Amino acid sequence: MLSPGLSVTYATDPSAVLTLAGELDVATGPALRQALLDLLNKGEDVPDLTIDATQVTFVDSTGLAVLLMGARRWGAEERRMVLRPSPALSRLLDLTGVRRAFEVEEER
Repeated sequence: MLSPGLSVTYATDPSAVLTLAGELDVATGPALRQALLDLLNKGEDVPDLTIDATQVTFVDSTGLAVLLMGARRWGAEERRMVLRPSPALSRLLDLTGVRRAFEVEEER
């Protein structure tokens, strides 16, 4: 648990998945940023990452900026980061015009 508003779990079975639930905002964004950087620093141990944000209920500009930073940093390392957005996050990606910055995998 990062804070009262967001929970993060991480699994590597069989690939790396970071699962987010709750609110991604100014209060929780810095901890998520650190979690992403920690995973990035694991190098070849985490070649690809899926962020399962299907349980995220709210995202503000800080939360979106953290996700964009993650996509940019993972891309710069020539590693893959896939985002599974919640309906709220998917709408925000469309409203802000940043969907193309992510490899988005919508819920089926």
